[in-house]
Amino acid sequence: MKLGTLKALTASRAGSTDDMEFQIMALVEEISQYPDKAVDYAYYHLKNNQWFPTWSEWKNYLDMCVEQTVFAKQAIENAILRNSQ
Repeated sequence: MKLGTLKALTASRAGSTDDMEFQIMALVEEISQYPDKAVDYAYYHLKNNQWFPTWSEWKNYLDMCVEQTVFAKQAIENAILRNSQ
């Protein structure tokens, strides 16, 4: 599990194992609403953090990837439409 690995490799505030498991489960629940590509993109950029990323940091990268994907899809569709006329 990438989140567990990332959590283990980065610093975070002291807490119990139960706290860590709950934090990871909450992140998994939120992150699972995004496409795999967006999660991979966010993980790639956040894995070099000294500290375990906050939900805000995850969300920023996830949303950025989704927006870029939507923009690229629209650009391709517009190009196809222009070329078919």
